[in-house]
Amino acid sequence: MTRLFALILTVLLLPQPAMAAPAFSFEAVIAYNDMRNWVGSRFQLGSDRDDLRKVFVEEGKATQVSRPGRDGSEKYIYDINLCGFYIFRWNISADYDDGGKLLQAYVNGLPVFMAGKAKLEPAGLGGKTVYDSASRERPQVKKGKKRVTFTRLDVDGDIETLDDQFATGHGPSRADPFFLDANVSYNNVEVWRSIYDADDTGTIADYMRCKTPVLPQEIKDLLKLP
Repeated sequence: MTRLFALILTVLLLPQPAMAAPAFSFEAVIAYNDMRNWVGSRFQLGSDRDDLRKVFVEEGKATQVSRPGRDGSEKYIYDINLCGFYIFRWNISADYDDGGKLLQAYVNGLPVFMAGKAKLEPAGLGGKTVYDSASRERPQVKKGKKRVTFTRLDVDGDIETLDDQFATGHGPSRADPFFLDANVSYNNVEVWRSIYDADDTGTIADYMRCKTPVLPQEIKDLLKLP
């Protein structure tokens, strides 16, 4: 008995193999604030570009798009068809230094790290500014609005140049067809990094719970539900 107890104790004290972290899934992160918090906790300034690509592209199946004319910027875009009511876009973008180390990450155009690279502002580009009403067409929508509208600011007045275009508008705070609000405000975010950008994803994922709404935790808390 003593020898058996000693054997069991030895096994318990042996170092256990580390459990592999589950693969990242865009569908697993419903709320906008949760995505910002997740990106901020999963990565840090100085994270390697390959690490972000592994998470968002290899695991999450996002479409990777390089920024024209900027070798150090790229984005990972993922669209979800919310039961024909809305195409929800996650636009995770990043700026890297010459060594491929993270300078700043953005969720739908808004920066994640307070100590990171500052958000580009129109005032810093000089020149004139031209405002107009623009939209992102979404023909896949069958029951809701087929376009997402926003106000576009173009510093040089040429819509063919991307680096000086900014978007102001609102978007849903949740990738959820049953709670489609417009509670996220985007003020002069770069169009290329935003939910309004014109780049297409390789595929549009289907929302998998179109007949079974899931109450957000904040509503459960308000109603005192389990």
